[in-house]
Amino acid sequence: MAQARKQNTKPAQRPVQRQAAKRPAQPQRAAKPSNDARVTSDSNRFEVTGEIHEIMEAVEVSDRFTKREFVLNVTDNPKYPQLVSFQASGNGVKWLDDYAAGDAVTVHFNLRGREWRTPDGDTKYFNTLAAWKIEAAEQREEVADEDIPF
Repeated sequence: MAQARKQNTKPAQRPVQRQAAKRPAQPQRAAKPSNDARVTSDSNRFEVTGEIHEIMEAVEVSDRFTKREFVLNVTDNPKYPQLVSFQASGNGVKWLDDYAAGDAVTVHFNLRGREWRTPDGDTKYFNTLAAWKIEAAEQREEVADEDIPF
């Protein structure tokens, strides 16, 4: 003879969520104007801070289009450099006249991509990091180890 099981009639309880204890804010550390690979984005607008590795000459592609490429080192580990190529066009070509290799800068850019079909029918994809603002990187103050409260 089968026994009937008593069903639990209590309403389900939600688990109690515990808030994590807040840590005290730690001072920001930076040894020099950085080569930190800080990248932020807002939709299709990105920003990265690094050190200029190389600036190429301006190239006039057509009567209406001039571009200038530059390479940014965006790593803080010299053993594994990350050299990223950017492109400035139009009035942005002149921005690079104010900078030289070794300068720490913040580059604001858009990510552009396009498709190209070869005469053989193969499809190739290209990306461009189109710089729309270049500025000197903010220099952050160094925090001495003896100033850390813990």
